[in-house]
Amino acid sequence: MRHLIALVLLGILVLSCSPKIQHDLVIANVNVIDVKTGNLLENRTVAVDSNHISAIYDEEMAFSDSTEIIDGRGKYLIPGLWDMHVHVHKDPERLFPLLVAHGVTGVRDMHNPSNDDIGQWKDSVNQSEGMHPRIGLVAGRIVDIKSEETNWPGTITLKGKDSIKQKVIDVALKKGYDFLKVYDQLSIEQFDKINKEAKTAGLYTAGHLPIGVPWEHAIKMGMRSFEHMGGFFGYHTNLSTKRDSLLTVLREARTHMMGWHLYYLQEKADHVGIQHRDEEQVKKIMGLLKEHKAFPCTALLYMDGQLLKRPFKESELSVLGLEYFPDSLANKLSEVLTKPLSEAMRAYLDQRKVLHEGSLQFIKDFEKFEVPFMAGTDAAFDVAEVPGISLHGEMQVMAQSGVKPITILRSATLYPAQFMEKEDIHGTVEEGKIADLLLLNKNPLDDIAHAAGIEAVISDGVHYSRAVLDQKLEEIKSMD
Repeated sequence: MRHLIALVLLGILVLSCSPKIQHDLVIANVNVIDVKTGNLLENRTVAVDSNHISAIYDEEMAFSDSTEIIDGRGKYLIPGLWDMHVHVHKDPERLFPLLVAHGVTGVRDMHNPSNDDIGQWKDSVNQSEGMHPRIGLVAGRIVDIKSEETNWPGTITLKGKDSIKQKVIDVALKKGYDFLKVYDQLSIEQFDKINKEAKTAGLYTAGHLPIGVPWEHAIKMGMRSFEHMGGFFGYHTNLSTKRDSLLTVLREARTHMMGWHLYYLQEKADHVGIQHRDEEQVKKIMGLLKEHKAFPCTALLYMDGQLLKRPFKESELSVLGLEYFPDSLANKLSEVLTKPLSEAMRAYLDQRKVLHEGSLQFIKDFEKFEVPFMAGTDAAFDVAEVPGISLHGEMQVMAQSGVKPITILRSATLYPAQFMEKEDIHGTVEEGKIADLLLLNKNPLDDIAHAAGIEAVISDGVHYSRAVLDQKLEEIKSMD
């Protein structure tokens, strides 16, 4: 017995004399969500050094006094979220911290005419200090035909005899675009030429499926992401038993019609597409998306989540976060959102409900066929898509489809990393990954709404506590 006591005392002495482990930061005794498998890894301690996850321990460890320790007991750790469709062309001083404060640690900028040398701007943001998300990929400007009605500011507009290489490719390479954003009204001939020239230059296309261009054709031509699963963008048209005749009508209409008239015609075609859905065609397109590593990007909230709720009651506006916008913009948007609807608008929104159900069906299709897809919101400082808040709204709209929370969580973590071909450093909580992390109070595998219950954000290895996040949000509210 005396020998046993001596051994125990010796063990305690050895442990007390053992050097304590040094890390910059640890999140101790936390439940880690493995977004690849959907499993919950209980009571892990995640260590961060510099801006990387340096170790993950599954047992109690002793750390040096200089290690910052976050108590993760009873909480949940997930990768930082990515919003894969934002527009950072206005007020980044307000937009950047808003994103991070709501757990969005990375973005893809889809159209940014305010920064001419977009590649240089991306690098400068990513190399700067302070509270900002990582800029993953950028497209400087939209590429479309000239339309007084529907061209966004800064759009590169094409005419019949314009040189694609000179007007689009050379500009993109000079200005540092990661990809070309194609738009609605390009002809199939222009679309094909852009994709061929882009491939030669080491670029690719992403954006809107041009009206009348077959989805299958666009995938095979090398278009890598398809935006806006909500509403009149031709996806339902392409999944219809009547797709050939509908696409023929749209291509013919394009020769003498443009702008909003063409959009309305596309919307009617999508309504027909939903009513005549072709399950074999659905299976085929889902297979092509996987085969060619082409990713749908949702952007449902504005078209479906907000439009269908109009007119808002004043009390309902609080969930949108308009208080983070300048007063003049917030008041303008509030007026639009609460304005009583005309009889014609009410009838139109009744029709939109059909498209909304079709959008939710897409989310189910992606889960069923295991197609990677990305969460995106269209967040910017000119629409009621408040950066950061809108991504949580987007995921909650997706949840209306009935898919599993892990499917939705992957759309904002793992799948963006795969799309960017940066799964080695982003998308999961693993050793060696960049330390972009969210500490949550509740399990998002139970309800994706829990992803908004953020206790702390670690962005590029920097810890922002709940108190710091709240202080920053108050500062944004008080900005002019």
